[in-house]
Amino acid sequence: MPSIPTINITQDEYCTLRSYPLKKGGEGIICPGSKKSLYKFFTDQKGEMISMPQNKVSKIKWLYDNDVKFITQALSIISCTGTIIGYEMTYDEKDQSLESLDLSLEESIIILKQAKDALTYFETLGITYGDVTSDNILVNSATKQVKFCDIDNMQVRKFKIDAKGSPLMRYYEQTGTIDAKADAYMHNLLVLKSLYYKGEYESEIIKELRRGNFCGNIPPEAKRIFESMTTPTTFNGKYAINSIYQKTLRK
Repeated sequence: MPSIPTINITQDEYCTLRSYPLKKGGEGIICPGSKKSLYKFFTDQKGEMISMPQNKVSKIKWLYDNDVKFITQALSIISCTGTIIGYEMTYDEKDQSLESLDLSLEESIIILKQAKDALTYFETLGITYGDVTSDNILVNSATKQVKFCDIDNMQVRKFKIDAKGSPLMRYYEQTGTIDAKADAYMHNLLVLKSLYYKGEYESEIIKELRRGNFCGNIPPEAKRIFESMTTPTTFNGKYAINSIYQKTLRK
């Protein structure tokens, strides 16, 4: 059985590494590692080093052991003075967040279809990604392939999601669960935001759906799916991108 390696660093090495953050988030910071890797360190609200939550450590170890596709790959866990403070992940300089890309309609649909296929693959492994948003999806400029980042936050079998964005929290509050339907619900919101309601917040998009205000030439099957999303409890659990892809790219 594979066992994830451990990188041991000193307090001074940690301070040096965190001096050059590439990204700061609610749970920690991402810093350069090697030429082909990044380090994620966990911090408190003041930005001070904290131990990596055990729930996240367990997820990273499971993902490493099972060689899950369509994600940034975990390479090692990072320990400082005997405490696990983060992990190392793969990095490809050709990867760009979907959020940062200016894509044509056809390109957007292809990327969104790939993201959906990745999510349904995750479902076969007992994984729910959860925060399916454009900043968590990476697109490689060379291969045009999709992968998901922020891997420590997704729900991996019995290891639960740690942080929920506003749309996912609303889904959880109304359904009482985070399941495969949650991924379909979040992906459909991403489709709506990417193709039909650019620049709108998810909460405003839901309001438009409740009013029956649909933008663009939406295929009938996709429209029925979007209509079911007026509340999470009425959502039918289907992905709208399938019919949009068929109508737009398989004429």
